[in-house]
Amino acid sequence: MLDAMDEYNKLQQCLAANECRLIQVVAIPRSVCTACARALSCAHPRGLLLNEPFSRDRRDESTAFANISEYIETVRPKLLVIKNLAKHLPPESFIKLARLSSGIVWCIRDPYVQFASLLTRMQNDAEHFEGADIIEQSALRYDQLEKLSDELEGQSGFERGSWQAIASLKTMYDTQFLEPQIVIDGDNLAKNPLATLRRATKALSIDFRPQMINGWDAEAVHMGHTNARAEKYGLEHSGWIGRALTATDWGDNKRIALRPDALPPALRGHIETVALPIYRSMSEH
Repeated sequence: MLDAMDEYNKLQQCLAANECRLIQVVAIPRSVCTACARALSCAHPRGLLLNEPFSRDRRDESTAFANISEYIETVRPKLLVIKNLAKHLPPESFIKLARLSSGIVWCIRDPYVQFASLLTRMQNDAEHFEGADIIEQSALRYDQLEKLSDELEGQSGFERGSWQAIASLKTMYDTQFLEPQIVIDGDNLAKNPLATLRRATKALSIDFRPQMINGWDAEAVHMGHTNARAEKYGLEHSGWIGRALTATDWGDNKRIALRPDALPPALRGHIETVALPIYRSMSEH
């Protein structure tokens, strides 16, 4: 059985032995976060992205730390970017990784855009297959939105959106650390990746490379949940996982918001009272 502290110490030693910088990306879902992490990992010719070592199926930190160390020893990167969704990242594990990190990136997005994307993703998964992109957002009917909203609320009180989780982690970081951090809005990133990434590299004190915009050349490894389609046909067929991790440039990540009056009351209430205040507060940083 793996010991969490032993694996954490090993991870610390691996980073030091390889003179590898670690940047942690913490995100809400549907915020262009995987593409953001991919681009950031290309800031060094020997960059590596490890996507979701903590996931909905794996929250054991000893296993996560051991897996990260194994990739460092195998690939020997000089820049390691680790991306996790806030809702899957245990606070104590986040703090331990933060102690090893030279910077934190918080990926957020306008909640009306985020939930529009999330609901479209859920309808595609339910009606077709996980990772499908067949149904357009504009085609969603109110009865479908109502059913999806009920499903979201019933699962965890809309926490799939991750707003409470990311706010809690951000507060913890602000009170305990002085290392650089930056908040990246997924809409700004999708509309102007060049300006957004130049600002990010400056804040994180890492180099900017043209490959961050076009010709992504860093290795990317998905460590989290893999859907059945990916297991059967390969990562390139797995929908959102495959596209973000096998693409070589930005493509089209632009999305539009759902009108507030088009949303079921419960979801609209969550956005207005929980998600939007957190979004606005984090956007000020």
